[in-house]
Amino acid sequence: MYHNVLIIVGPSGVGKTSVVNYLCKEFPSRYTKVLTTTSRKPREGEEHGVHYNFVSEEEFKKKIAKDDFIEFQRNYGNYYGTEHSQLELVISAGTTIGLLILDPVGALALQKEFNTMVSLAILPEDIEDSIYTMGQRNTGQEDIEKRIKGLKEELALCIEDDIFILVPRKGDVAFTASRVDTAYAGFWNGISSIDLFPENSGY
Repeated sequence: MYHNVLIIVGPSGVGKTSVVNYLCKEFPSRYTKVLTTTSRKPREGEEHGVHYNFVSEEEFKKKIAKDDFIEFQRNYGNYYGTEHSQLELVISAGTTIGLLILDPVGALALQKEFNTMVSLAILPEDIEDSIYTMGQRNTGQEDIEKRIKGLKEELALCIEDDIFILVPRKGDVAFTASRVDTAYAGFWNGISSIDLFPENSGY
């Protein structure tokens, strides 16, 4: 079993990246981010080799042809994938827990390859808040509608997981990160679920 790999699962815009970045910054001796390779352009403040491995769509397709990816998906017009080499860097070191950021579809694909990996689902406390976040990220109404449809499909997949972590409405990253840390430790102590569903959350 890959004791040192933790998959952080959740729908787009729920705060997976913020939580992972917080854990890696606050606990650098415990957590390491497994970088995702993507064909999308960097957002403001993002750096190649720090937040993602940014490549062109042509380069991504070449990597697909070379079988460089354990899993890859095309979401909202962009490719995202986990490269064998990135995962092996963490596994071979064996000194920290590798954090993988995936959407539900990507997580399921990876677990088919390595069915012993641990995954935690981060779900929005309020679905409407996630839709609002999408509106902030994207200006096109058609794109927002696609993301809303995708969000509903992703939530359906997430709810099939055993452990649920809910993001507080105001985006309390430190709290959510602490719950991820606690849940991962709890998994190895026989705790199979954490019930954080608030009332009127829509679940």
